[in-house]
Amino acid sequence: PHPSEIHLRQRSILQNMDFEALSVAKALFAIGHEVANRLSRWRGLSAQVIHPPLGMHGFRNNSQGDYFFLPGRLHPWKRVDLVIDAVLQSNLALKLVIAGTGEAEKVLRIKAGSDPRIVFLGRVDDSALIDWYAKALAVPFVPLREDYGYITLEAFASEKPVITCADSGEPSRLVQHLENGLICAPSAQSIQA
Repeated sequence: PHPSEIHLRQRSILQNMDFEALSVAKALFAIGHEVANRLSRWRGLSAQVIHPPLGMHGFRNNSQGDYFFLPGRLHPWKRVDLVIDAVLQSNLALKLVIAGTGEAEKVLRIKAGSDPRIVFLGRVDDSALIDWYAKALAVPFVPLREDYGYITLEAFASEKPVITCADSGEPSRLVQHLENGLICAPSAQSIQA
């Protein structure tokens, strides 16, 4: 659905108020280069990047797992469908464990069908999240223009490589290709390769 005329006017008012407030600030900070670049591109404002720290602790590596772990909110812009398609198009015995909930969950479950290689956990608590990270082979995280992406940091804290896409925003800046993960094109075929 398209926004109504009143919603467009309200959004414009809020954007103008934001711009006025930001314009008089003595210094601007952004959580990542993705946000700093947006401020520069759309508002002509310069911001210093300060990456926030992890909010949780206790991450560890326990390399006994046989699955790829994809945690997070299940929303369309997180592009979980690309990873599901990569598994579905593969003949390999890949296992994908997905943790989280969100508006796209029903569609994603339908897309995965009855493929036994794809498991949906739903929401998991922090302790279980850390355990799932610890045993994963790698963490696919392929959002579109993500502002920051704590999933990348949590994977690194668990000593797991991250598979991300060239247009994934901040994760594609944090991942060093072939060092701590892989950066690929935003397609199921590229993720699969």
